[in-house]
Amino acid sequence: MTEPANSVYLDTSALVRMVECDVKNPSARNLHAGGPVAQLCAAEGPSVGLSSLTIVEFHNTLATNWRANNPGYKEFDQAWVERSQVKVMDLVARQRLILRSAPARAVEHALALVTLATRDHRNGLRVWDAIHLITAATWAHELQATVGLWTTDKDFGKFVDLFPHFKQFVQIRNLDQ
Repeated sequence: MTEPANSVYLDTSALVRMVECDVKNPSARNLHAGGPVAQLCAAEGPSVGLSSLTIVEFHNTLATNWRANNPGYKEFDQAWVERSQVKVMDLVARQRLILRSAPARAVEHALALVTLATRDHRNGLRVWDAIHLITAATWAHELQATVGLWTTDKDFGKFVDLFPHFKQFVQIRNLDQ
């Protein structure tokens, strides 16, 4: 399963960067990272997956941006939140975004991975990110093909480098690079 990824799993940060481009003055980072996600979602293929955790984190991040008092966040208002939610849910309804269930015991496995990464390597992988990684790897196993995992979190790539077993299932693409 080391051939190029034909399917892509989006973690929350990738999905958020896409909708953060939908303002009058998007940041250079959001354009750089969110542009490829928007293009991917607008294209006919490849298959694009996410989990219900992605949807939950997505909503939480939108609300966080809406509440922010930082002047750089003033465009992230109620109208933007509602547009963003409709955009993503429309992609789900049209099956352009495929909801993937987290596998059984994903939480327990994530806790173990984060403990191992932190204790032995001081790696910053977070529990929610570990669940995304486990969900993407499970999807790859089902497909018998490598899945691209798109993110803007730097610790995914570092974790997979520490534990190369995951490379047979996922190819990490950090959209900030």
